[in-house]
Amino acid sequence: MIELYKFTHENVRGTWSSDVAKKNWEQMNELRDLYAAEGVEKSEQEIVTEVIGCCNGYIKGLGYGPKPPGKHSQLQQELEETRAELGVSKTEAATYKSTVNAMNEQLKQQAAQIAKLMAYMEGSSSKNKDQEQQTNRNEANQDDKQEGDGQGNEQKEDEQGNEQEDDEKDEDEDHDLSASDYSDDPTM
Repeated sequence: MIELYKFTHENVRGTWSSDVAKKNWEQMNELRDLYAAEGVEKSEQEIVTEVIGCCNGYIKGLGYGPKPPGKHSQLQQELEETRAELGVSKTEAATYKSTVNAMNEQLKQQAAQIAKLMAYMEGSSSKNKDQEQQTNRNEANQDDKQEGDGQGNEQKEDEQGNEQEDDEKDEDEDHDLSASDYSDDPTM
């Protein structure tokens, strides 16, 4: 079909009937080579239709030609492309879903580890508090003992002072008694 286009738009001398015809023919050849390199199967008629467009009916200079493919074939092609894209999207979605599930599982494991660590930290902090309270109690008891020893010393000193006073009183009483003993004696 591309060669037919060249044959119908080229003069006997080998020149093109117009610059537009030459550009169209070059573009047709480029598309044919491009599709062949990409591995896309397109017929020459589809390439010609893609370059110059299509119109039903009489083709100027050629008479009545084949009818261009209808919208149905274009819609069918778009449907196939959409289905291919949908398949790719589904596989990507499945991949993302499995990734999200794996991440959620990992988050659950990390949350469990954090809970264990928090429980351990609370347990060790309560042990530390208990130890601190015990230390404070021991220090308080030692302070009480020291104060008690200080008060005990004062009490001992007071008791010793009281004992000395008592001894002096006893001596005075003994002394008074002994004087009265002597006063009963008429010779004195």
